[in-house]
Amino acid sequence: RFSCMKEICDRLEILYKDPPFPSTDQSLFYKRQPPPGLCVLS
Repeated sequence: RFSCMKEICDRLEILYKDPPFPSTDQSLFYKRQPPPGLCVLS
């Protein structure tokens, strides 16, 4: 299933976004600040 989603995203040249687990500072860095220089894709 993951490989199918990855193939579709690759073909359409889009990034997969997981609604239940958004890529925000709160979800990626539980109790600390993100490291300096972290590249955020949007």
